[in-house]
Order: sequence, then structure tokens, then C-alpha cells
Amino acid sequence: MLRYAHRNYHIPLTDAWSMASSTPARVIGIDDQKGSLAAGKDADLLILDGEMQVAGVCAMGKMVRAS
Repeated sequence: MLRYAHRNYHIPLTDAWSMASSTPARVIGIDDQKGSLAAGKDADLLILDGEMQVAGVCAMGKMVRAS
């Protein structure tokens, strides 16, 4: 959805990224653990390549999927 919103609706990537990460975390009340990178948070990461395809996934700071 991040790629779709950015490419099809011309939403700036930084805005689309917030819409997919920090905003949902804040809405459901877990932004103290999820939604951004900061000391003490869970370190869940989505790694994208230049075409905005998933290149890797980290959960709790550990690589769980690499392409």
C-alpha cells in the first residue's frame, strides 16, 4: 500500500510512510513500542529496494526475511 499510495496518488513518500507506521501505532495506543525507530522501541523494520519492493524484514531487531 505504501508503494501504491506514493505512485498512484502522488503522496510524498515521507507522508505515506507515516500513514503506514507512526499514525496507526498512535491510533491504537502502541506508539511507545511501535511505529518509529527510537531507543527502547521494538526495532521492527521493513527494508525496501529502489523499486519499493520488500527486500527484508526485521522484527524485534532481528532479520526474519531477506530477499
